[in-house]
Amino acid sequence: MITVLQNIYEQAQSAVRIDKETGEWFQTSVGTRQGDPLSPLLFITYLERVMDKAMQMDSGINNSGTLVNNLRFADDIDIIQEDCDMLLEQIERLRAAAAQAGL
Repeated sequence: MITVLQNIYEQAQSAVRIDKETGEWFQTSVGTRQGDPLSPLLFITYLERVMDKAMQMDSGINNSGTLVNNLRFADDIDIIQEDCDMLLEQIERLRAAAAQAGL
């Protein structure tokens, strides 16, 4: 399955359409394909690994005995902490993990 996806993405091309005119086709080498039903699933799977690396599981806001330090929906992320210093630390950890992953 991974080889099939690699082949699909290695051969991906795009073109820009303005009004009714389509520009020249060009090779795309990063990101997921716009409009591809697999794109959100691939991105969320990749983002999950980044979040696992970035988020500390022993911090956040206590919600009925469960610590919550982030909320996610699609490509939106909310980071939640009790104090500003912890929030800034979590943001920096997420920034570093995302940069390391190429995001």
